Amino acid sequence: MKSSKINSEPYVTKIAQVLRVIAHPVRLQVLAVLREQDELNVSQLSDAISLDVQQSLLSHHLVKMRENGILRCTKKGMYVYYEVVDKKLYNILDCMENCDII
Repeated sequence: MKSSKINSEPYVTKIAQVLRVIAHPVRLQVLAVLREQDELNVSQLSDAISLDVQQSLLSHHLVKMRENGILRCTKKGMYVYYEVVDKKLYNILDCMENCDII
């Protein structure tokens, strides 16, 4: 029998944590937008997502994603830019888009 990472408790615990963090419509849209734009500031993200979300709430979601290792931020001048830490995370979006779950 072939060994799989999914049989490792630390691995599945980390995967479950990542899924919990991104399991929100705003956060999923942030990932989708950053997949296309690579890095954006809060204002740019707010303009790019289709959900009607106040910037303060969007900032809350970005902080949560950053605290859990999904995003990193870089200060450039007056603005803080966000980007996805591990681009392989986009594979989750690809999988969801290619599955007939809805």
